Amino acid sequence: MRQGEWGGNTFYISVSGALDVLIESSDGSPRKISRLQPGTCFGEMAVLAGVERNATGVPASGTVWLSRAGADTL
Repeated sequence: MRQGEWGGNTFYISVSGALDVLIESSDGSPRKISRLQPGTCFGEMAVLAGVERNATGVPASGTVWLSRAGADTL
């Protein structure tokens, strides 16, 4: 899950652990904007809007995620 990648039809749901959400700063360095906890989803905007991913997800601790993909994703 990297900023700028084509999101296609896959998004992720947190089961356990944490995921840091990073965006690329104007100088190209990563900047943490959020930490997602269990029960949250990530990547849904790329699926809903059919656009590139607008952030990068980096596992922070013991992260387990479910992915959902396919023509009937939502």
